[in-house]
Parts: sequence; C-alpha cells; structure tokens
Amino acid sequence: MTSRRLPHLLTRACLAVAASLAFAAGAAAGAARETISIDVTAPQPATITADFYMPSGSGPHPAVMLFHGCGGVTPNIAAWSQWLQAEGYAVLAVHSFPGRGIRNLCADSSTLRPAVRAGDVFAAAAKLRSMESIDRNRLAVIGFSHGGTTALSAWRTAGYHPDIPLRAIIAFYPGCRDVRVPPTRTPLLILIGDKDQ
Repeated sequence: MTSRRLPHLLTRACLAVAASLAFAAGAAAGAARETISIDVTAPQPATITADFYMPSGSGPHPAVMLFHGCGGVTPNIAAWSQWLQAEGYAVLAVHSFPGRGIRNLCADSSTLRPAVRAGDVFAAAAKLRSMESIDRNRLAVIGFSHGGTTALSAWRTAGYHPDIPLRAIIAFYPGCRDVRVPPTRTPLLILIGDKDQ
C-alpha cells in the first residue's frame, strides 16, 4: 500500500464501518488492547490514557487515533478500533476525560474546549511516532462530535506542528462555526447529515 492511498482508504474504511458498526462490534469483540498513558504538555498540561490496538503482521503499521464525543468513551469507539485493527491499522483510542477529572461535557463544554483538546491529538501522535512498530509518517485522526470538533481544531493548527505530520483527518458531525481554511496540506473529510443544525 502506498502512503498516498491512506486518505482514500480511510475514507472507504469510515463509510464501511458506518454501515457495519454492529457487525464490527460482534465480530471482533475479543480484540486485544493495551492501555497506555500520554503526557499532554500544551496548551494545558495533563496526563491522559488511551487504548492501543496493534494489528497482526510485521510493522511498521499505519495508525489511526480515535477521539470520542462529549459523553466520553462509548462502545462505538471499541467497535471502530477493532474494525480498523482488523484492516491492518494500529489504533490509539484516546480517553481525554478521566485524567482531567471530567465525566461528561454534553451539557457544558467550557471545561475542555476542542481547541484545548487538540493538544491531545498532537501528544497522541508524538506517542505513536515514538513506537518502532508504527509508521511515523502515516498517522490519521478520526473524531466524533466533540472529538470531531477537536479533530477540526487539530487540522487548523497542524501547521504549527510540522514535526508531527498528520496524513488525514476525518471529523464526524463536528461543530463547524469556524470555517477558516488554515495553511495546511493535511486532507480533511467531514461527514455530517445535511439537515444537522
């Protein structure tokens, strides 16, 4: 697989997963995972955790970082992780809330704005790039809702992190109030219902 195909393959993977999420959860329910810690230094210091899924076969593997919504980690994150793992991707499902003492942001996200949480994206990417089993130049991000807006915030600030390149960013139903296009070449895919306000 050439590195140029990663964004296209991730797009196809995302659409396939969206159509078969229930199957993925059942088919790969026993997928092995490891919990790791990640030190976030900016814009606000924190220590967070993540579930790390390694695919079979010899590396280095491309990797996908998953960012949950305002309600925290839900079963869909495990289903996505297991499906992507089965497709040959290493997966880092990031838990942004527990290390900060947060349970839920759905009623009020002022405790952790997506622009601040974007720091988790680059800290997680740096963690992956430190692993010999990971292809450090083939890292992608998928975020859902608050995590999707976090992914958009990372896309907007990717130019400030030239040492941590992201190959693709996929945002599911993010908040889209800020439509400025940043000076970055990172491909972005937004998946959202046309009547979603």
